Amino acid sequence: MKHTIFICLVLLLKAAGLSAQSIRGTVTDEEGQPIEFANVILLKDTTFVSGTITNARGTFMLETPPSAGNAIRITMVGYEDFRTALPPTGDVGKVTLRESSVMLGEVTV
Repeated sequence: MKHTIFICLVLLLKAAGLSAQSIRGTVTDEEGQPIEFANVILLKDTTFVSGTITNARGTFMLETPPSAGNAIRITMVGYEDFRTALPPTGDVGKVTLRESSVMLGEVTV
């Protein structure tokens, strides 16, 4: 019985350690629809550390330990940039991007 408890405890600790070795989250629009191909950048202060893009479900995962950076920046054309401090767990959770409204001036040909 003690061996079973010990094995379960070791497996739980190992699983917790593995989940802390990546950074993950989901990016959606204001209607809750996933945003595909959004840029996700891991920063250390203002220096680029690592990056990826979201998949068709709006999810992303960086195979970089959270200790490598201290902020996440998410950008997508047509949406306002999003920046937040990186949680120690590496789980950014659900991020909602707001649409950007940029007025263009007149074009003279």
